[in-house]
Amino acid sequence: MNFLSSVLWIFFDKVFLVLLSIISFFLFALYLEPSELGKGVIYVAIPGLLAGLFSGMIESPLVSKETVEQDEYSTVLWFSVCLSLLLVTLTMTMGLLFLDSANDLLMLALSVSTVVYILAGRPFLAKLRREHNFKSIALRALLAKCIGFVTGVTLAVKGYGAYAIVMQYVLQELISLLVMAYFMREIIKFTFHKELLFNTLKMGRYLSISAFSNSLINNGLPLVLGSVAGTASVGLFNFSNRIVSLPRDAVFHGINTYALPSLSKIQNDKNLLEKKFSESNRLASFMVFPLFFGLAAIAPLLINTIFSEKWADSVTYLQALALIAVFRTFYLFHDSLFLIFKVPNIITKKELVSSITCLLIIILLGGEIGAAAGVVAIGIYTFLSFLWNSLAVNEVIKYPFKQFLKDFTPAFTMSVIMSLIVYFASISSLVEDAKTKLILCLFLGAVIYIAMLCLVEKDNVKKLYHSRFKNAKNNIVSPK
Repeated sequence: MNFLSSVLWIFFDKVFLVLLSIISFFLFALYLEPSELGKGVIYVAIPGLLAGLFSGMIESPLVSKETVEQDEYSTVLWFSVCLSLLLVTLTMTMGLLFLDSANDLLMLALSVSTVVYILAGRPFLAKLRREHNFKSIALRALLAKCIGFVTGVTLAVKGYGAYAIVMQYVLQELISLLVMAYFMREIIKFTFHKELLFNTLKMGRYLSISAFSNSLINNGLPLVLGSVAGTASVGLFNFSNRIVSLPRDAVFHGINTYALPSLSKIQNDKNLLEKKFSESNRLASFMVFPLFFGLAAIAPLLINTIFSEKWADSVTYLQALALIAVFRTFYLFHDSLFLIFKVPNIITKKELVSSITCLLIIILLGGEIGAAAGVVAIGIYTFLSFLWNSLAVNEVIKYPFKQFLKDFTPAFTMSVIMSLIVYFASISSLVEDAKTKLILCLFLGAVIYIAMLCLVEKDNVKKLYHSRFKNAKNNIVSPK
């Protein structure tokens, strides 16, 4: 598969998943109560945490090795199956000891079965990635996500509550594994080599730390929050976090997809790389800051207009998480930079400490302030990540604090001004209809920000305009 085709399939995969996630999230928010959403998220987080502990250890070495023997895929497959069955057995034993409800035990059994599907699918997925077969990866995701989406939404509409989220998750992972296993049957053979397995696991133990750190935040947080604050708090936090994370992850991934190859091309010219890194931060801030400052400004109007009053308590959490997303822009390109300089694990252990600190904060505060503890924990985790990244980046390039302020201050100032105007417009009584007011606020924010951007960056805007105008003029072909 050529480079362009690979990029297009990766783009299709990411865009499709984001769109499907937005639609399913919207429908779940409409048909589920906060406690039902929270309960479903907790049960999905259990296998996510267990699989996250070992997925990186299994898959990453198979992808990053220079050569992989065919028997190695089969060896890792059977190890994954045995390991996952052991994890399922231990989890169900704990469930029998601590869960009284047969309904909860059934939900746990369904959700934890995905540990087998996730871990068993790692060797198949690793081979597809090694072969750059992104078309198969995308089509596998397409089929699995569609079946899971239809089932989950149907159950939500029918009133099955948390089962809607659990069954969507279970079917997505099961269908994904079955599709890969059917088309890659050569991996499923009864061979096992201890030496190959030990080499893979030895290499993977270092690569898995970062994946486990992320899993602690994504899956450990709702589990801990649910245990100390209840399912409703998890539902409110997850609702707010998803509204922020869906656009954030899409935008951040898109920007980084451009940044990594752009910075890689000039890695041998450190002065030029430092200049490009600075320009990338400035450009990213112009795109990201208004999006999330604007989201924080219209959060009350957005929730009350599109979603029902049952989510009204999440407005403050949504505003705080949107501002935290702004803060994450400060170290958006650091991972790409560390990868270019071949030090991708420079802050991995510190990030793991940050993740554990985040969970401890929830344990201490969750019982008192509920979902707000999750927001506080994410805020402290983000600040610590910014601190570790800022210290580490100056070990590979020169990026003084003065330059940092110069890069981010213009977008920050414009976004604050825009968001204040939009907020006061959203609470005004000039327009009575909520939907009309929401549309007008979005339009007002866009016009104000673009106008300020043209003033602040007038030299670059002029260059862009003249460049476009000249190109258009040069493309006019005079008749002979």
